[in-house]
Amino acid sequence: MRIFNKKNLYWISQITGWLVYWLLNTLVLVTIQTPTLSEIFASFPLVVAGVFFTHQYRRYIHSKGWIKLSIPKLLPRVLVSTLVISFFLLLVLFVSRMVIQGNYDRSIPMGIWIMGLFNLCAPVLFWSLIYFSFHFFRNYKMAEINNLRLETATKDAKLAALRVQLNPHFLFNSLNNIRGLIDENPEMARQSITQLSNLLRYALQIEKHPVVSLETELKTVKEYLFLEGIRLEERLKVTINISDEALHCPVPPMMVQTLVENSIKHGISPEKSGGNLNLSADITDQQLRIRIVNTGQLNPSAKTSEGGYGLENTQRRLKLLYGDRAVFTLSNFSATEVLAELTIPATYTNIILHNNENI
Repeated sequence: MRIFNKKNLYWISQITGWLVYWLLNTLVLVTIQTPTLSEIFASFPLVVAGVFFTHQYRRYIHSKGWIKLSIPKLLPRVLVSTLVISFFLLLVLFVSRMVIQGNYDRSIPMGIWIMGLFNLCAPVLFWSLIYFSFHFFRNYKMAEINNLRLETATKDAKLAALRVQLNPHFLFNSLNNIRGLIDENPEMARQSITQLSNLLRYALQIEKHPVVSLETELKTVKEYLFLEGIRLEERLKVTINISDEALHCPVPPMMVQTLVENSIKHGISPEKSGGNLNLSADITDQQLRIRIVNTGQLNPSAKTSEGGYGLENTQRRLKLLYGDRAVFTLSNFSATEVLAELTIPATYTNIILHNNENI
């Protein structure tokens, strides 16, 4: 059993707070005069009364839903409650002094009553300030956590939608490739269907995963390149250079494949003589850098839509997963080549989307 659970902590704070108030009053009394033991302990019942009345006050606060009120609505209620509680505490104090000290003087000036009332308002107001501040802070943190959870759920939904959208896009392009082979080379078409089934199996299995290892993604990239190699034959020359440590880094599924597809579709395929595609990846300063250099040239006047749907999807997924910690650029690398470069955190723990999953 935990000693400092929420309930026990409340009672410890209650009793400690009123004991401290009683001790402070006693110290003030000692500095003014030399009190007798009866004078010191005459005010001790105030501790019990303070715990009792503020506890009842707490129950009343919750029964009336004051925790949810705004400050302008809450303030007058707290002030009235403070006066009422202070009045009852004052009665307890005077009765205890009469009983313990034997002081039955009923001609106490009204000014003493008023001064005693306002003196007791201070601890009650302080109690209210601490109690409501605690709940306001807790409610603020809970709202913040709920907002983060909602934001995470929204991002998950958006990412799932983007991954699902990639499947028909990829399937459409692959089927177009196979259609061109059916009459020309039926055997190659059958092999292409086998490779496509592998790709579709991968695409269907990874829809629930925000990231996969680069090594897993490369298997899909190679199967896609096999399909394109059948279609383009010697027009497509591929070089892959991946460092060993980069193979285990997490990447969004189908993202590298999309970039490779974009390079072939918009760069190499339109060229009569085809071209080269160089895929490389390494780690620098805990950042995974993926580079794809392919034959072709960007059209500056149409640069924003050069890659079409696939690159737009890539940029949106990167923004959702990594925020500002992912960098994607597409530029002319030389007079005959285009560079697509992607830099993302090399570890999955840095991904923004899943930082708050266990809150």
